[in-house]
Amino acid sequence: IPLNIVTAKAILGNQQMVVTEFNAKLLEGSASGAFKIDWKQSFNVNGNFSVQKFKLDQLAEIFTRGVSLNGKLNGEFTLTTSAGSISTLLDQPKIQGNFSVKDGSIGNADLVQVMRSPEGGLGGQSKFTDLSGQLRVSEGIIRYEKMKLAGGVLLANGNINVVNSTGALSGSVGAEIRSNVAQDRAIFAISGNVARPLLKRGG
Repeated sequence: IPLNIVTAKAILGNQQMVVTEFNAKLLEGSASGAFKIDWKQSFNVNGNFSVQKFKLDQLAEIFTRGVSLNGKLNGEFTLTTSAGSISTLLDQPKIQGNFSVKDGSIGNADLVQVMRSPEGGLGGQSKFTDLSGQLRVSEGIIRYEKMKLAGGVLLANGNINVVNSTGALSGSVGAEIRSNVAQDRAIFAISGNVARPLLKRGG
């Protein structure tokens, strides 16, 4: 992850370091937080951080090129992780918190078109003005929970799990179209993977 500017204040003690203040400029946004790092038996990190106005397209490129994401991310999270070495410290992090995204889009599925024709919406994108939810990362699985999406005539909510190593998807999404000319509501079971999601209408 490319960092533009990093500043920090820390206290170094007996096999531990307490970062009382951390600030960074990255992904055309900023991050701040506080952490405790110790290496008494293994390397351990505990802390909290917030992000402001991260560009999702740049963040997505770091982890996967299978999906296009756009918008500006804000969030507040906690982080805990441990490992036998510094180089593997972030291989299996535990992250939890709340996030919101403004004026963006999610690629590979247009929910409005999927509701009209399941085949017609795959490969498109779902645009939104507001997207919010809870994020949990543990044991190599990214969980997006209690998500709410609003954009134009589309309202949606749901829970989606992503296996970080393979991009495999699971979960469900409820979607609703509200307009003067058409109204529809459906629940979709999600499978497949990030690059090729499968949405099966269940109601």
